Amino acid sequence: NAINTEIERLPLNEALLQLVGNAVPSNINSAHQKLLPAEEQADYLAAKRCIEELALYLKPCQGTPVNVTGLGLVSRPMQRKLVTLVGCQLLEPEGRARAVRAARSLGERSVTELILQHQNPQQLSANLWAAVRARGCQFLGPAMQEEVLKLVLLALEDGSALSRKVLVMFVVQRLEPHFPQASKTSIGHVVQLLYRASCFK
Repeated sequence: NAINTEIERLPLNEALLQLVGNAVPSNINSAHQKLLPAEEQADYLAAKRCIEELALYLKPCQGTPVNVTGLGLVSRPMQRKLVTLVGCQLLEPEGRARAVRAARSLGERSVTELILQHQNPQQLSANLWAAVRARGCQFLGPAMQEEVLKLVLLALEDGSALSRKVLVMFVVQRLEPHFPQASKTSIGHVVQLLYRASCFK
């Protein structure tokens, strides 16, 4: 969507500047606030402060080994959602709408990750197989189902972020020599169930 305010009149992104250690001129806030009605300025400043505080979670952890890259305080999905939120321009109506959507998405992901931290792996596995049977996915057969799960674990053991499509292709290619009936559709059903059961962080 088009930006209605001239670029030169929009403020610097202080949330991003603090991440790279740049100083922010102290006299810029009042000038940019004049672009908003007086009754909205307090809300603008409150939202801006919140985003700046959240942006600090994008900083890498202190004291991590030098050979570990991209290790942050929050998970990769949370980092992506934070970047979206930090990039929203609060002085623009569309930017504020995007910020609300990004904040909601961030909150939903936070709840999901909190639940994952408290789930019992054994109970999760039992629930998963109950869901597989309920959905009529037993056509894979017990042996094939076990191989599918082993291959999924193998694909993800190094922490790689794979899309579901790539994961399905990985499993199918390795199953085909032993299980000719393996197809993208059948394996895709199992991967989808794993995803819906919150087995992937």
